[in-house]
Amino acid sequence: PLQNTPRPLSQSSPDANPPSSPPTFLSIHTQQRPPTMPFTELDQAREKSLHLSSGSLEIITPTYSFPKSSIKVLMLEKVHQTAVDIFAKEAFDCIQVPTALSEADLIEQIKDVHILCIRSKTVVSAAVIEAANRLLCVGCFCIGTDQVDLFAAAARGIPGFNAP
Repeated sequence: PLQNTPRPLSQSSPDANPPSSPPTFLSIHTQQRPPTMPFTELDQAREKSLHLSSGSLEIITPTYSFPKSSIKVLMLEKVHQTAVDIFAKEAFDCIQVPTALSEADLIEQIKDVHILCIRSKTVVSAAVIEAANRLLCVGCFCIGTDQVDLFAAAARGIPGFNAP
């Protein structure tokens, strides 16, 4: 659990001599949660784990850089229902396609996709990776990652992983 024990700014290390005047504590400001963002159990646990010393710090609220509901997940070839349920529970924007797509169709579909979930029949070539302007990762829900051009993906900072 996170502990927010404030450290005086006037002390450079725990072994330093205590200051003669009252210490000045760092105030932390973060943005508020957008009202449309779901509040998950993990979020509740994070907020409960914050320990605030009375008068030392202002209330800290978790910062979210990108709402999950804005993250588009493309799931091809009937990815297992458990994976679909997990993404849906977390409020990701999921698009399911029951079959593999040709390279041309995948290039068209992947333009605004953040997460691509595939099985063994979908081939993710360098051309597909190049067309993916928002892709964050490729999950292969099968045996291996041979159908993904991992070198092209790595060159763009996109991890490819296997999750059978």
